[in-house]
Amino acid sequence: MMDWLNLAATALLLYFAIQAVIWLIKWRTTYHLILFLAVSAFLLVALSNLVYPGRLNSLLRAVTYLFSDSPAAVRTVGIAFYVILWVLLSAILFYPNVKRFLKDPWSIKNQNKRESFYRFTLRLFPRKAEILSGYALFLWRVRRDYNKAKEYCGKALEIDSNNSTVLGTYAIILEEKGDDYDSADSYYRQAVQQSPKNAANLTNYARFLMYTRKDYPKAQEYYQAALKLDPKNPNALVGQAKIMGISKDYDQAEDYYNKAIKADPKDVYSLSYYAYLLHTVRKDYARAEQVYKRAIALKPPSRTMAGLMTAYGSLLADMGRNKDESAEYYLKAIEADPNYAYSLYSYARYLWLTREDYDKAEEYFRRAVDSESQNDDVLYDYAYFISDERKDYDHAQQLFEKSVSADPSNAYHLAGYAFFLMDTKKDYDKAETFLRRAIDLEPDDPRNLGSYALLLATVKGDYDQADQLYKKAINLDPNDAYNLANYAQFLILRGSLDEALVTITQAFKHNQRKDNQSLELRLWFYRYALFPQEFPDSETAIENLFKQDVTSLELYLKGVLEAAKKKGHPDFEKLSQYANRLIA
Repeated sequence: MMDWLNLAATALLLYFAIQAVIWLIKWRTTYHLILFLAVSAFLLVALSNLVYPGRLNSLLRAVTYLFSDSPAAVRTVGIAFYVILWVLLSAILFYPNVKRFLKDPWSIKNQNKRESFYRFTLRLFPRKAEILSGYALFLWRVRRDYNKAKEYCGKALEIDSNNSTVLGTYAIILEEKGDDYDSADSYYRQAVQQSPKNAANLTNYARFLMYTRKDYPKAQEYYQAALKLDPKNPNALVGQAKIMGISKDYDQAEDYYNKAIKADPKDVYSLSYYAYLLHTVRKDYARAEQVYKRAIALKPPSRTMAGLMTAYGSLLADMGRNKDESAEYYLKAIEADPNYAYSLYSYARYLWLTREDYDKAEEYFRRAVDSESQNDDVLYDYAYFISDERKDYDHAQQLFEKSVSADPSNAYHLAGYAFFLMDTKKDYDKAETFLRRAIDLEPDDPRNLGSYALLLATVKGDYDQADQLYKKAINLDPNDAYNLANYAQFLILRGSLDEALVTITQAFKHNQRKDNQSLELRLWFYRYALFPQEFPDSETAIENLFKQDVTSLELYLKGVLEAAKKKGHPDFEKLSQYANRLIA
């Protein structure tokens, strides 16, 4: 009996030692090595002392016995006894983690450990399609290995081509890769068709429709379907909140964000998007800061952390906090993910607009473009930087063209490019084409309508249609200072000076941005040109703005000068000098 027990103890030690080495080589996890050795030593000592109390040297005799004269049957039974013990011990040690991993792989925060669990579960279940596709998503989102991710999705589809989870995962990878949206759309539709009651697939497809297809009504339909199935789904609640934000129903948006956070107080995306709403729309900087800090404290994956750090740095800049503190968070974001275009170009904008460090700003713009060459936001902002600061208009135009090609459905970028063509390149026909495209995409965007009205009035001479568009734009947003200023100029051109004076006053009232001195200069110029007696301080205001090196855009001042001359301006020569300095 003693020989059998000693044999089992020795076999246990040997197998655990071999297994520890295997884990160390394959998994490179020191934790497992220490665990196996510790458990092996404990069992060895325990069993040995049961057989020969106080005589651990008996183990040496057991090893000699095992590998010399022991019958094959003895060795077989001993090893079998050990294997049973090892399996039971492994189940006890690893079952809770494996169960948690299978339920939510992303609950394992450590990326290396998460990959270890994927590889471990794939050894146990090599033909489990959901695990294969989950590993594919990990390979794409964490390792950025698209080819390997595609390979594992292919394996999963070979096993089960109708599995909605696999289809939905492949759709996500294709969408995020960004070069085959039609295939992504097809896989999303197949996933939803195979499992109409899968709230996760409905939510993911809704997000795709919202961000990529810009089909907001259809996206809302899918979000609502997902919420009927799972009313506390934070992703669906956040998506519905963003739809409400797009339609400018900010109260409803905030309500959905609060529901999402209540459903899962540790959902980073709910917190970060809610903080962004408080920051950029509500201008409630104090609450936004609190929510950003809550999200950052959750220590999300590197790219998400980079996005949060970037947004928080932007908030600090908007709050007027110490510039070094803002820069610190931008740099932390880049350190968290050095290839994240959003962080790189946000820091570039900060260096450009706040620090006025143009060389360094250009360096980070270039890094952002190198990171994501098809990112339309990066290309668009870089184009304006090249135009405004480098005066390299041909290069700027190339960047604008790439931006609108990268996302032909971005009405904001189309209109911005049109304004560049109109104001800088004087290519009015092409500008009109892009403005029409922007308005077709968003017929009720007041800024686009106002820009087209400006073109019609100042270039095409179509005053009647321009008047209609201006009135529609101002009716849609009575607080848009730019449209009010441009409409005031239009009224001056038409000779409606009393109405122009009222509109200039409204534009001053709604020009709330402290940094918008360019528009302020234009408005003071209109007052000085047409109403110098009513505003004797206008000349001083213009001089003070010139001392701060403020200039404005060339918005067809010839007509304003003609109107001032016709009215008999008391110092027309100085007014002309101001006009030249205004657009210098």
